[in-house]
Amino acid sequence: MTIDDLKPHILSRLAHEFKLQFLDALPIDIKNRLLSNGEYISSTFNNPDISNQAAPKYEPDILMDELYKVASNNGHSVIAKETVPKGHFYTHMTTSSCNVIIVRRNSRNTSKSNFFADQAFLNYGLMEPQQPDLLDDIVLQNDETPLSSLLFVYAPVYWDREMEMLDFEFILPHPTEFRPLMVFSLDELRSAAKKPMTDIAGDDIVSFKKRIDQVVSGG
Repeated sequence: MTIDDLKPHILSRLAHEFKLQFLDALPIDIKNRLLSNGEYISSTFNNPDISNQAAPKYEPDILMDELYKVASNNGHSVIAKETVPKGHFYTHMTTSSCNVIIVRRNSRNTSKSNFFADQAFLNYGLMEPQQPDLLDDIVLQNDETPLSSLLFVYAPVYWDREMEMLDFEFILPHPTEFRPLMVFSLDELRSAAKKPMTDIAGDDIVSFKKRIDQVVSGG
């Protein structure tokens, strides 16, 4: 079985866990907040060059705060945590199958943290012939709930202030190499959330692999 065989079913599972309402609200709320921040910064500074220099400094915090708000409003477990080594905060959302952080695209503060490396390693099971049940239903009770059976997803966001363009990707990072294992666009997740969850998407990961192997082999 290949990653490509697994991808549409993980897409279906994640889309239904995130929920369409969350996926629809996230870009709208973030864009409105960023535009509002731009207007506020422009009205605060007298010089446009200084204003343009100041505006991007607020963007990472706005992204984290809006993810926190939208996740909370849609019933997801969400907390704000500090990176290790310390110095930066990130918003961490958890569903029954995955934990998600949102970052500004090309941000190294989170992606180079110990947390990121540890969480990316949780995706290692996807590369193994025999693997734990990564898609088992696990309810986050509190911040101490172990995340060892969850998929790790991070969502880099691109924001072009001049063109007012907002773009998302949802990425499962490779467990041991600094590259994506799977990449889902916001539109892909929205589309999948509007369709019934695939039958295989509801299985534990071991049965998941066996059923896909049968399909691929024609058995």
